Amino acid sequence: MVDEFQRSLQKVLVHEGGFSNHPKDPGCATMKGVTQRVYDEYRRSVGAPTWSVKNISSIELQAIYRQKYWNEIKGDRLAAGVS
Repeated sequence: MVDEFQRSLQKVLVHEGGFSNHPKDPGCATMKGVTQRVYDEYRRSVGAPTWSVKNISSIELQAIYRQKYWNEIKGDRLAAGVS
């Protein structure tokens, strides 16, 4: 069974494409909505060396979305569909 976080993440990822590094984008290098800066912070927090956000794994992507976004908005407390 897919939980609400997974359902919501699937919906977000439909709109967050692959890799982007447009010179006019202030977020710089981005993969599936995760910027290089956020990815570097995450990798450092788990004691891993930094590398290109192009290499983000599904597990890392989910951990970042859960920690930095879902938990921040207290997504588990939101009604299904609102999240």
